[in-house]
Amino acid sequence: MFILNMAILVAVLAFLFILQRKHLSFNKRVFTGLVLGAVVGVFIHYTSSSETITKSMDIYSIFANGYVKLLQMLVYPIICVAVLSAMTKIGANQKMGKPISIIIFMLLFTVAISALVGILVTLGFGLNLDSIVAAASPDQQTLIKLVARQESFFERSFSSIFTDFITTNPFADMTGARGNSIASLVIFFILVGIAYLGVLKKDPATAEKFKSGIDVLYKIVMRLVVIVLRLTPYGIFALFTEIAATSSYSDILSLANFVVVTYISIIIMFIIHLLILVFFGFNILTYVKKVMPLLLFAFASRSSASAIPMNIRTQTDAFGVQPTIASIGSSFGAIMGQNGCAGIYPAVLAVVLAPSVGIDPTSISFILSLIAIITISSFGIAGVGGGATFAAIAVLSTFNMPLTLVALLIGIEPILDMARTMLNVNDSVLSSLVSAKTTKNINMDIYNDSTKVHAAESTM
Repeated sequence: MFILNMAILVAVLAFLFILQRKHLSFNKRVFTGLVLGAVVGVFIHYTSSSETITKSMDIYSIFANGYVKLLQMLVYPIICVAVLSAMTKIGANQKMGKPISIIIFMLLFTVAISALVGILVTLGFGLNLDSIVAAASPDQQTLIKLVARQESFFERSFSSIFTDFITTNPFADMTGARGNSIASLVIFFILVGIAYLGVLKKDPATAEKFKSGIDVLYKIVMRLVVIVLRLTPYGIFALFTEIAATSSYSDILSLANFVVVTYISIIIMFIIHLLILVFFGFNILTYVKKVMPLLLFAFASRSSASAIPMNIRTQTDAFGVQPTIASIGSSFGAIMGQNGCAGIYPAVLAVVLAPSVGIDPTSISFILSLIAIITISSFGIAGVGGGATFAAIAVLSTFNMPLTLVALLIGIEPILDMARTMLNVNDSVLSSLVSAKTTKNINMDIYNDSTKVHAAESTM
């Protein structure tokens, strides 16, 4: 079976390459890669032994993890050059305070709404702890008994939540040393850009040299982004094959009620996102068509941070968003206000667990306090694997709720995390679009032009 699995890998990669040579649209090739990945992954899961699956996925992960690592490689360079390039173009009189404030407000506003959606859907379905624990396998039951109530490792002061966004060592943050490294670097490079604007007033000749250097770096890094993004259909295929082949379908079926509640909450929140876009005058059919490759990548990769390069390029090339706003929205959306991981997920868990600690989950005071805690704790939730677990621990610990349910759900994390990350990334795009439209930092001709597509497609 191992040889057959390798033959399938080679055949699908060759097929995707043929589609590329025939200039099939980028959207269709990405979707084709995802569908083929799901089919191949399920086939491997049910026809191969666990040993063969492990051996096969070791090869598939070369393409899956390799693609994700290439995107992660681009995160910090693109943040640096995109912010600085935009700051050198906006002029000394352009103020960025309002656009940034709107982005942060939208991220926090939508995470509060997503928490409310998660609460109402959970209550509406009558999801409770007894039904979930009853569906657990013996191994999971043992795990539940072994996991003790823990104190939150998020025991931070209110002020530290915000001061953590200020870097003390930008060079260390360029290595991703902290969970807030991305946002800290955005703030740092905005300050560098402000310093450039000051030099521009006093010494235009020196400022022009700096601008020329940044322009060169921007073109090179953006070209590198396009090269990596061309690999998206292949990476999506390998990523989804790996997920489908290694997922625990028995856990998913046994906890189907929790999966259903989570996905319905996410779908409702997607609809709310689209309604917000309609309110601000955006054509949602155009939006969905152009954003789909980005969302499919987020779905398969389960990493908001890894999606930043693709996110920025989609916003600037397909939607006409000003580069600084695109960079800030994408970066901040990866570490705060995440609707899926920091909003819906902890809200559902808290409602399910509330009766176990004597709290009425239908109480208005509990619902309002839960929404407030979720909104505040959404600051600094890193957009990488495990972010939802951190958010859940932060919220549940605040109410002194047992963390056993978090351990129980580890078996279905991949299936939950795919949709949660997709929603997180969509919210970052939404926040950028609203900010750009409100402050007139968007080219609506590009947004409405169907020929202005994703960068990787337009350069194929």
